[in-house]
Amino acid sequence: MLYSCCIFNRSGDYIFYREWNTSDKYKKQSESKLKSQMKLMYGFLFSMKRFAEGISPKPNSQFQSFKTNNYKLHFFESPTGLKFILMTDPNVGNIENILQEIYSKLYVELVVFNPVEKTQDLITNTLFVKHLDKYLSQLPWFSN
Repeated sequence: MLYSCCIFNRSGDYIFYREWNTSDKYKKQSESKLKSQMKLMYGFLFSMKRFAEGISPKPNSQFQSFKTNNYKLHFFESPTGLKFILMTDPNVGNIENILQEIYSKLYVELVVFNPVEKTQDLITNTLFVKHLDKYLSQLPWFSN
């Protein structure tokens, strides 16, 4: 099951956040609470990335996911420093290829190549949201 998607710019600001398959209790958060949670998530990602790089016996090892009993955080960092996160059920396998497709086929084509969008600002492109929803909803684990 998919819970949420988040994108951070290279400065650590969240520029996109969307939820699916969560209770209304979590959907009705205030903007300040969401900003606070996003800062915590970015700090966690920054720390986990550094930790994984530091303890890995192989050079250029990358942090890809983190799993608890309740969720799994999947992580992809683009060559330009954007960070893409999908939060799923813990039983979802490796989805690095899906995160890469979201970046290359949706984000680059619908946000970067859109002359109206500013890539460091919040993504307000409804076409991006529509295509992301369509792409993710077709995955077998979207709403198990």
